[in-house]
Amino acid sequence: MRGLISTVSAIAISTTLAACSLTIAPAPNFSQSVADCSGGPNGCSVVAHEAIAGTLPPVAVDVSGQIHDYIVAHPEVIAEAQRSLATRQVAERQAQARKALAENHEAVFDNPTDPVIGNPKGDVTIVEVYDDECPFCRRLAPVIDELIKTDPNIKVVLKEYPILGPMSETAAKYSLASMRQGKFAAFHAALMASTIPEHQLTEAQIVGFATDVGLDVARLQGDAADPAIMSQIATNRALAQKLAITGTPGLIIGDQVQGGAVSLEVLKKLVSDVRTRKLTSAG
Repeated sequence: MRGLISTVSAIAISTTLAACSLTIAPAPNFSQSVADCSGGPNGCSVVAHEAIAGTLPPVAVDVSGQIHDYIVAHPEVIAEAQRSLATRQVAERQAQARKALAENHEAVFDNPTDPVIGNPKGDVTIVEVYDDECPFCRRLAPVIDELIKTDPNIKVVLKEYPILGPMSETAAKYSLASMRQGKFAAFHAALMASTIPEHQLTEAQIVGFATDVGLDVARLQGDAADPAIMSQIATNRALAQKLAITGTPGLIIGDQVQGGAVSLEVLKKLVSDVRTRKLTSAG
């Protein structure tokens, strides 16, 4: 991270200096003779002098050295600029996400092919975009489980978004296939409880989890090969891109897109905010 900041700072400095050669026209020449002035006996004409000034060649003033010296003397402006840029980028991503949510509301919240845990008729819907191998998704899983236990009106929609390689995609296909045997929740919980390190999950281990929760493995493997399941995963990927979700987990609550694992307190606050907005709009 420190190396990245140094690189960004260097780019910021070089970009600033490259853009700081100013061209300034000279001020009007008020030493022109009275013959050059059309203002008459009561004063000079600004228009006339501006016309004269416009015929003179511009004066190039290079202030890059001054800017360089200022940045060296005040390096904190680079950090300030980075913070300002980061804030602006977050705001832009949130605006993009809200627009995409409005345009794809049904696909995000009400896709009948998506697995659901919690209360299917809950008054607040949380959408989680996740990867079965993602350690942060595993960290978030017990938080969501606890929220469901303490709040019976929470609906959680789960969208498989395998981004960590072939085995995360295999796990995603098996997970979606497990819905056809009515055992998605148990299989999902087993995968989320796994302590297998990222990128070390194998298909044999996935099959082992399936066996442990009572899935018919032969049927599961056949269902996982259904092109409709790959199509569903492709749809999730396209939707994640529209919502500017580039990593997992991604949480969608109301009109907010929240990236990364969050605490139970934060999750409760987000849910409470949604309910408050609903009451306000209804009133």
